[in-house]
Amino acid sequence: MLISWRDQTSHTIEDAMNTVGEIYRRIFLNNEGLSASKKNDLPFSSRVIR
Repeated sequence: MLISWRDQTSHTIEDAMNTVGEIYRRIFLNNEGLSASKKNDLPFSSRVIR
């Protein structure tokens, strides 16, 4: 949702996961939870926070 807001366009979840990196896409596809150690990296990986 934040990536769509940043880009001012709609993105599918798959498209959004492609932009943040293979690690996060794999977590999503495997229906895994985000570990506490990766939680803080996600906003920076998605370039929502610079």
